[in-house]
Amino acid sequence: MIRVLFLLRSLDIGGAERQATALMQNMDHAKFDIQVVTFYSGGPLEKELDDIENLKVLSLAKSGRWDLFSFLAKLIGVERAFRPHVIISFLDVPNSFNVLTGKLLRRKVILGARASFVDFSRYDWTAALVYRTGAILSRFADKVIANSYSGEKYNIAHGYSAKNMSVISNGTDTQIYHPDKISGIRLRTEWGISDNDLVIGHVGRIDPMKDHATFFRAGVIINQRFPKVRFVCVGDGPTLYSEEIKKLAASLGLSNLIWAGARSDMPAVFNVFDILVSSSYGEGFSGVISESMASGTSCVVTDVGDSAFVVGETGLVVPPKNPNALAEAACALLALPKQERLALGQKARQRVLDCFSIEKMTTAYQTVFETLAQQ
Repeated sequence: MIRVLFLLRSLDIGGAERQATALMQNMDHAKFDIQVVTFYSGGPLEKELDDIENLKVLSLAKSGRWDLFSFLAKLIGVERAFRPHVIISFLDVPNSFNVLTGKLLRRKVILGARASFVDFSRYDWTAALVYRTGAILSRFADKVIANSYSGEKYNIAHGYSAKNMSVISNGTDTQIYHPDKISGIRLRTEWGISDNDLVIGHVGRIDPMKDHATFFRAGVIINQRFPKVRFVCVGDGPTLYSEEIKKLAASLGLSNLIWAGARSDMPAVFNVFDILVSSSYGEGFSGVISESMASGTSCVVTDVGDSAFVVGETGLVVPPKNPNALAEAACALLALPKQERLALGQKARQRVLDCFSIEKMTTAYQTVFETLAQQ
């Protein structure tokens, strides 16, 4: 069997963690022996890995940011015991530990380069330092995998080695995310939305890069043409910034806005929406867009990262930070006859099936694991 060690910060819900979990769930467990090593214990995604054959989860219980040397020693011990053919990591800090320990033990090392736009001025000084460290160490990796074409360009431009970099787009589980009118009606009822109401959804953490402000300002314009439309924001974020954004929505008079917070029932959530809007000014590969499309919901997206590539001809693309353009595109989809909008959603689902399925992503990763293990 091919032994693969996944190195993750945690199994909390995040884009990289969700993709890693989905990959592990869908791998050929008769061919791959998987060890998952996390910095920190717990996390809701850990339960999803329970009872999978040839897969074990181990937390090294890192005590904090500056617990470096004892953590490094524990990680080396685990890697020596498991003897992986390949070690794969996601995100900057695990990437650095991966190179340091993997190369010391002469293992094949794969780094996940998932950044495509980062405004480091919005984070503390360690974020930029860790990113630059990962970029320098990338030249020692056997493979660097970006999850978007925009991410590949961004990371190379910011110091990552281009020599062994390639792209494997995120995968969406189309059995989990699929059209399901019944679950959508149930959740509409919970939120006090009738079956005949038009609903625009926005899904993402409450973070400046997701640009809720542009979404809200577009909402004011949309309200003028569709006064009975409902807006739903799904996701949470830091308290102070969340309060700031909610005050902005209130000051703009968006009384028809529902704050749904973080949800564990996203397949049902996507079935509530008539359209989904992604207003971000920075993205790589947006799993939210792909999941919405797989659920049969067409999208309006900003032209950032791979968003336009993912949507293709199944939705509309507008410039970032442009409320007027965003509102115009959303109104164009809302104005379509219901059957035409549903047909567009079916076309969106087919694009995910053809290009961005979890099966396609898993096959690509397994090919990389097999190739490196044989070298």
